[in-house]
Amino acid sequence: RDTTNENEPRKPAMRLFAGKRMNEHRGIQRSAATCTCGRGTACTEALAGARAGRTARVPGLRCGACRAHAHTGLPISSLSVAYLDVSLFVENGYRGKGQFYRSNQELVRELEALEDRFRRRDLVAEQEVIYHHYDKQIPSTVYNLPAFEKWRRSAEKVTPDTLLLNRDQLLLRSLTDREHAQFPNQLTFEGVNYEVRYHFEPGHVMDGVSVVIPMALLHQVPLYLFDWLVPGMLRDKCIALIKGLPKSIRRQLVPVPDFVDKLLTVTAAQDRPICEVLGEQLFKLTGHKIRLDDWQPELLEPWYQMNFILQDDHSQQIAVARSLGKLQRKFKQQISSGIAESAQQNITVDGITRWDFGELPVEVLLPRGKINIKAWPALNDRIESVSLEVLDNPRVAEAMSINGQLRLAMLQSQDQTKYLMKNLLRGKDLQLKAPGLGSREILINAIIKSSFRQAFFADNKVVRQQREFENLYSQGIGRVVPLAQQHAVAVETALPILHEQQQRLRQLPKNAHYAAEDIINQIDYLFSETILSGADVSDTQQYARYLRAIDLRIDKLLLDVRKDQLYTQQIASFVHKLDHAEQYLDHLPLSIRVSLFQFQWLVQELRVSLFAQQLKTRIPVSTVRLEKRWDKIESEIQRYKLEV
Repeated sequence: RDTTNENEPRKPAMRLFAGKRMNEHRGIQRSAATCTCGRGTACTEALAGARAGRTARVPGLRCGACRAHAHTGLPISSLSVAYLDVSLFVENGYRGKGQFYRSNQELVRELEALEDRFRRRDLVAEQEVIYHHYDKQIPSTVYNLPAFEKWRRSAEKVTPDTLLLNRDQLLLRSLTDREHAQFPNQLTFEGVNYEVRYHFEPGHVMDGVSVVIPMALLHQVPLYLFDWLVPGMLRDKCIALIKGLPKSIRRQLVPVPDFVDKLLTVTAAQDRPICEVLGEQLFKLTGHKIRLDDWQPELLEPWYQMNFILQDDHSQQIAVARSLGKLQRKFKQQISSGIAESAQQNITVDGITRWDFGELPVEVLLPRGKINIKAWPALNDRIESVSLEVLDNPRVAEAMSINGQLRLAMLQSQDQTKYLMKNLLRGKDLQLKAPGLGSREILINAIIKSSFRQAFFADNKVVRQQREFENLYSQGIGRVVPLAQQHAVAVETALPILHEQQQRLRQLPKNAHYAAEDIINQIDYLFSETILSGADVSDTQQYARYLRAIDLRIDKLLLDVRKDQLYTQQIASFVHKLDHAEQYLDHLPLSIRVSLFQFQWLVQELRVSLFAQQLKTRIPVSTVRLEKRWDKIESEIQRYKLEV
């Protein structure tokens, strides 16, 4: 080397590293890592920092000057820090053309993803191992990028994998197949595979486990399956859920981990609410019943909830949410439009007036790009005709088809319909108007609907085959007119009673106005189009008794207003429950909708029991009986609320 001006301060050597001077290299995070040479600040600044979230120091790390010292034997103080720094291979600083670097980086990312997947930070070796791998392989004579590239090309001709890392070097312990199965890369439901991703960073929005949902499949994603996360995380979630129960319940379930281990031997992930299933199994183990509202899943840490990543048809991320229902509501229009677009060229039909389209399938598969999406055909009542459509929800399709098949039967019975419209409640317009029951046309339409429903579809099931529809039609057409006439007689019998009651209600004092309002609401409810169209003849024949019960209530009202107020409050609580459940009606299975309709008749019987016990009831009723009945209905409704 030139020693002419040895006493003058030396300038850093201009050695290019990825096109920049090494001491000006950008994109490398600095840290307080220290070199074995002990040169202090000057040396420290030359060292690439450890990656954020990993170690801040790499024991035994040597700066470029130290490597040059090892090669030349010259004093470290006289050497530039600009010599090749092996830590750049650890900290994304290498910008050469070697494929080894990309392969090693990919391996590191793969193993770090493994730690995310298993929510552990003790599977992959620290960066010290990577550093020493390069430090050992690269000769001390290599002090800058050109020298390294020249050496690399020569070395790889002899040993192609000379710089490659392997899993055994970086993985601190091997993982069994059973352990891998606890954290799967995909979850399968009804033949559809859903990609699963993992991220381990507490506090981060993506912390935990995520499932990728294509937009085209958003409507058919299992509602509750993903609440169970993956097998490797289920135990911890169950423990957290039980620890969140009220203390009076929780103290009967200690030690909690032992109870959870027993639970998981008899249950597994399924498309049912996890809290509901855990409650059932704990009841079998302990005999203690746990109500759904005792559980508090909303108080769990976010990573205990599945994260849903919504993607478009090009696999681009659209949205992320911890709530599946939230995504389905937000993108409902896009879901419906996508299904309608896919169905237009397949099975949709308009202007149907007779069953001449063959079968009404329970579900169909529609092509959408590279996948087939599930949809549910339905008959939609268009008043003058029926249309065959496909929907994104099987229960909404079921409810729609019940009304559609009823309309189809009415369209095929024009003669009976015209006769009933002309003759039912004929000349009763004024009597209907006086108590505020609405127009004759509205009441007659409701009666006709009820009669056709009871004559053809009393079991409230969706008809799927043309022959089945034709058989029901031929068996029931002769019953339509007699049923409608019986409904009309029940209404006519009630009219004079209603007229007298309107006068009595107007005479009630101010302290009884609450009762008048309650009675008016009851009458409006009984004679509403919705209730009349769903009532059987056996229901409308009770109207006269319900109205007599109102008369008896008015007789007793002024004698004991407090008792009447108490009874009114009891009735109001059940009416409120029914009103609240209405918003979920179309999303509920047929069996629950039937239970709700039957429950409203129980409320009418409870009115008789409370206000006019001497008239007796069709079946035994009490507030306690109705509360128990409602608890059962509500627990069934609970699992479908997420859709709404």
